[in-house]
Amino acid sequence: MYQDMLTSLAMRDERLSENIEVLSNSISNQRNKQDMNSSSTADIESLESKTKLIDNAQNLYEKKL
Repeated sequence: MYQDMLTSLAMRDERLSENIEVLSNSISNQRNKQDMNSSSTADIESLESKTKLIDNAQNLYEKKL
C-alpha cells in the first residue's frame, strides 16, 4: 500500500516537473520572441499568465513535500 502511494507521488512529481519545464521553456520562447519583435499587450498578458501557472505549480509541488 505504501509502495503504491510512493509510486503514485513519484509519478505526479515527475509530471509536475515536466509541466514546469514546459512552461519555463514556453516563457523563455515568449521572451525571445518579444525581444525580436515589438512587444504587444497580448504577448505580455500571455507571459504573465504562464508565469502565474508556474508559480501555482511550484506551490502545489511544495505542498506535496
